[in-house]
Amino acid sequence: MESQLARKKADGSNYRILVVDDSEDILQLLKAGLGRCGFDVVTASDGQDAMARSDSEIFDLVLTDICMPGINGNALARHIKYIKEEVPVIALTGSVDLAGDHFDIVIKKPFRINFILNLINDFIVR
Repeated sequence: MESQLARKKADGSNYRILVVDDSEDILQLLKAGLGRCGFDVVTASDGQDAMARSDSEIFDLVLTDICMPGINGNALARHIKYIKEEVPVIALTGSVDLAGDHFDIVIKKPFRINFILNLINDFIVR
């Protein structure tokens, strides 16, 4: 599975993923797991930082929590879809019932990293 996920984009660059969560454990888990598969992973610990990054950087996919202090995942997803509608935004949350309609898919925590890798494969690695 790892070699299948480590494919590069047509221009030779790695896929870039923004991971947003107020849990340092989740950020580190996803950064390590996705990084081992060849993805460039950028992390943000809150919605405000993630929103600023999405305005100034290009990402191929966003993984975000919903319940965060300040700007929550729903507002972040809405903002990202407004800027670049084709970027997949996946919610990783313990509160599925709070998910708005700007997410491409909503995943309940806890999750398995292999499940997330398969989702990324479905959304951006073609």
